[in-house]
Amino acid sequence: MLYSLVYTSRQSRSFNAADLPSLLQRSRVANSRSGITGMLLYLQGTFVQALEGERGQVCKRADAISQDRRHGAFFICSRQQIAARQFAGWSMGFHDLDLAEALGRRHCVDPGAGPQIRELIEGNPSLVKQLLLQYSCIAGRPVSA
Repeated sequence: MLYSLVYTSRQSRSFNAADLPSLLQRSRVANSRSGITGMLLYLQGTFVQALEGERGQVCKRADAISQDRRHGAFFICSRQQIAARQFAGWSMGFHDLDLAEALGRRHCVDPGAGPQIRELIEGNPSLVKQLLLQYSCIAGRPVSA
């Protein structure tokens, strides 16, 4: 049986333009090795991520993220057994909502609402996967991730 864990966290230090792609590349390699798939959203320093795979591997990865000094205010929104992957084929799909705003593509998210979005997500864990799935469709399936 597969396992899904969704969390939010807040960046504890500033990222420059080169930091996120580097972080994504390292995470994608680690996730692929561990059989983990998922989706990551980033908005004004807030991360929302779904991880799915074998329970032990997902919990190990989430624990590593929670201990990472680049993350603060780590909060698990949901964890559950799942019958099938919702982000199959993605070692880590990614959508940068800040970049989407800079390029003029708003996708119905106010970029000034980072803290409010985090509160909404943490207060409504059942909505989190819907949010991640919505942006995975907008981002499009990568050829190799």
